Amino acid sequence: MTLVTPPHGAVITADSVTVVWNPTEPAVDYYHVELAYDSLFVNSIVIVETFSSTAVEFNLLQNNETYWWRVAAHNAFGFGPWSDPWNFSVLITGIGLDPTLPREHFLYQNYPNPFNPSTTIRYGLPQQTHVTLEVFNMLGQQVALLMDEPQDAGYHEVIFERAALASGLYFYRLRAGDFVGTKKLILMK
Repeated sequence: MTLVTPPHGAVITADSVTVVWNPTEPAVDYYHVELAYDSLFVNSIVIVETFSSTAVEFNLLQNNETYWWRVAAHNAFGFGPWSDPWNFSVLITGIGLDPTLPREHFLYQNYPNPFNPSTTIRYGLPQQTHVTLEVFNMLGQQVALLMDEPQDAGYHEVIFERAALASGLYFYRLRAGDFVGTKKLILMK
């Protein structure tokens, strides 16, 4: 697997970046793309699966932060090795713009996923608003209320730990003002 862009050690002057890599052989079912704050990927913040593309866009990146990324391919034989990790730094210099605040609402995929016993859910708020973060089972029944209060603008995270729940697929939903975002999470015991 060969990473293409942004070049290793690049400085990005925007709060979004598109990472690109070369396709691999033999045929690939999908790619696993991981973004982290550290080169060992202990603190991964986003994991994306892409089925046909060899590019992924990451949005709402934080100013003055260094990010590491890598890619692995999956086919009928399982996962191949991870690519060599590359990093890039974000440095936004804009007049009148607070680069530490998100420009729009954003709900990240929880990590780790699948999880046992806990997972972290991250989201971004461009302004102060009332936030409700709920977890539902496959029947649409609420199994957890993680947040129901006003929150300041910025990036937030909540740790979800549910030893009492059965293994399976769940959904989490963020409501913040007019924004509603939903993602899947998997509990494996």
